[in-house]
Amino acid sequence: MKGILKALLLILLPLLVLSQKYDTVNIKKNIASLQNSDFPDTIVKKWSSVLITKEMDTLTQDFRYRYVSNVGVIIEETNSVNGRANGISITYHTNGNIFSMIYFFDSKPWEAIYLADSSGHKHFPGTLSNGSGTEARMDVAGNDLGFITYKNGNPDGDLSEIHGDLIIKGKLYYAKELLQYDTLNVIKILSNAKDTLVAVGFNNKFEDSLSNSIYSKVKNLQIHPISIANTLWERTGRTENYFGIYLPNGVIQIGRWQRLDRETMKPNLVVDYDENGNIKTLTQFDPNGNIFNTIKKP
Repeated sequence: MKGILKALLLILLPLLVLSQKYDTVNIKKNIASLQNSDFPDTIVKKWSSVLITKEMDTLTQDFRYRYVSNVGVIIEETNSVNGRANGISITYHTNGNIFSMIYFFDSKPWEAIYLADSSGHKHFPGTLSNGSGTEARMDVAGNDLGFITYKNGNPDGDLSEIHGDLIIKGKLYYAKELLQYDTLNVIKILSNAKDTLVAVGFNNKFEDSLSNSIYSKVKNLQIHPISIANTLWERTGRTENYFGIYLPNGVIQIGRWQRLDRETMKPNLVVDYDENGNIKTLTQFDPNGNIFNTIKKP
């Protein structure tokens, strides 16, 4: 099935890219209304189309307007199957021209297809193919923002990010055994009014008052639940402290990481990580590139 989709994509892509500048009226109308939003830095879902197949799969197409830090204002069109990104994800410039096209497979970037600035000038999208390779990053004006390397759809390999006057370089490593999970707790009870009440928590911690009350009564045998379900729930990623890099669940930093002055290419911070993602040494530099502080971790 995936092979058929990709073959169809290769046939239709030239027509899509060629014709997109003639078919932007509706896109521009959507953009015009979305730009009047009071919250330009949050995702605003303009519309969502949902289709249930005979096999009971849920196909969803979303259209969003959002502001991405360092990149600028973009329009996203994404496709998902049963809540997982699958198929082509297209981002547009606010003039309606295509910004990028990425093929997703089971919520993982699988192929870098197209990348262009707002004037329509094409840029190299990266080597990402069949889940492995690089994905190029740039802003809406076509300025280089670095790249990220994937292996089997997961961040794994060299990374370079450009933030204003700074460049961050390092290496990521993904391993399934590093994935961390929480336990999603769902308790259902029947109230005195015969209504079904639901308590939802993580790791047996129930934050809202109703859920906490239900959990306490069930735990102390004051009430018998209709059902109790405990499900493993994959944790979200985190932003690490020193370089501000977002690390998806299961991904760690390894080897040498550097934060460099973009003009002089002199470092102002170097951190060495071991193969388990633990810091070995942290070195800070003055504006001239001279070491002024080194911390060695045990």
